[in-house]
Amino acid sequence: MRIPQTHKTSIYSFILCVSFLCFFTSTTLKAADSDQVNCAKAWKIVVLGSSTSYGTGATIYDSSWAGRFKAYIKRKNSASQLYNLGIPGYKTYQNLRPDGYNPPLNRPVPSVGFNITAALALQPDAIIINMPSNDAANNYTLIEQKANFEEALRIADSANIPVWVSTTQPRNLMTADQMQNLKDMRQWILDRFGSKSLNFWDGFANADGTITSAYFYDNVHVNDKGHEGFYRKVLQSCILDSLCNRLNGILLVNAGSDKNITLPVTSFSLQGTASSSKGTITQINWKKISGPNSGSILDSSSISTSYVNATPGTYYFVLNIKDSKLNQATDTIRVDVDCADISKDTTLLNLAACSGNLPFLWNGISINSTGNYAVHLTNQAGCDSFVKLQLSILSGSVAVNIKCVAEGFYNTGSNNLVSKLYNVGLSDNVEDVDTVTVQLWRRSNLEGINPDFNVKGILKRDGMLVVKLPNAALFKYYYLTLKNKSCIETWSADTVKITNGMFY
Repeated sequence: MRIPQTHKTSIYSFILCVSFLCFFTSTTLKAADSDQVNCAKAWKIVVLGSSTSYGTGATIYDSSWAGRFKAYIKRKNSASQLYNLGIPGYKTYQNLRPDGYNPPLNRPVPSVGFNITAALALQPDAIIINMPSNDAANNYTLIEQKANFEEALRIADSANIPVWVSTTQPRNLMTADQMQNLKDMRQWILDRFGSKSLNFWDGFANADGTITSAYFYDNVHVNDKGHEGFYRKVLQSCILDSLCNRLNGILLVNAGSDKNITLPVTSFSLQGTASSSKGTITQINWKKISGPNSGSILDSSSISTSYVNATPGTYYFVLNIKDSKLNQATDTIRVDVDCADISKDTTLLNLAACSGNLPFLWNGISINSTGNYAVHLTNQAGCDSFVKLQLSILSGSVAVNIKCVAEGFYNTGSNNLVSKLYNVGLSDNVEDVDTVTVQLWRRSNLEGINPDFNVKGILKRDGMLVVKLPNAALFKYYYLTLKNKSCIETWSADTVKITNGMFY
């Protein structure tokens, strides 16, 4: 096929765009950065493909997935290059086989200048292969397609060049056997290339393998929106991050396992590990990021150090490491320091407070933010008990009124509940029966570990329980769960729409 002169500029990406339109559209394409590693290197990437990588279906080349990816890598480093060797109509024999290969009967010979040999001649840092559907449309077997891919990979591997491979793509007007061929190759590419596969099928194909209407350009190709979707798939593979890691190596940091310390022990070790595959460790720093104000780190610049003079509470430490390749990595460790008798005298509280009622005063602590807090109560003999609080600060509240009868508390003579909290001296209000936990569960969260909302209220003698829920729960549907240590956990029969002042 004769290539229009106007498109040759786009194919040979190493030739500078000379038209104002090409320059303008290349520099105005925008995309969120998927690659986070910045190794300050200009990369050379080659694309081997057919009409999709060539840009067919896109209104202009810069709107194709390859054009967009070229603009992306140049935004990361203006000296980076993308060489697009994609030619419409190509089959895998033409671009995945090297110069000099003799194909079977009725199969095309390799295309000199646009095949794996030409790709390696450009001395690239990476190769992207995008061969969507032409082999299947020409009834090439799975065996010969796989062999062509494997030969290209063998040649690239021998040159130590990493390769990313797109799956096949949906296509219309295929026979049943041809469509099955497309689907089987898609799965093989995903299985064979793993994290280096680019899924150009899922989300773009109908159940029968045809192109979804949102991305349809013609019976073979996707439109601008489809090309943008392919481009996003390429971004998600973080090719530049992978190349940077090959260049700079990988820095691994481990701060150690979380641990529990029991008084009277007041010191513990901080033992981390760090390794750099291509550099040397240049900086070590331990830092306490939360926990009681007592105690200190003996040597924060040593990979192995100790924390001394700890008091009860939960501590978090972060180990920050840098290497000579400018890589940086961190890891965090948690240390719980408990009283000697914590196993039998620990009280756990899960409370909520409204933001308008701050500060929240608890055991002499003035609290202004959501978090975990702890106090230990001591006598002359030492640590006597340990109390932990998990406090949630609610930006607003919704009143929910619940009528319930707690088994074991009902007084048939008075038709009221027994004032348990008042009777045992835990409340000054004769109407207080017991504390009840109200949980809200979304239907989609029923398999989860934690409820969406968890609040407590005081059940009154008349069976009324009033709780304050966050505004975030308003006008949404939840299952209501009532929990009390003396009663069976009870669920609403169906989801309930939460409204302010509601009665259930």
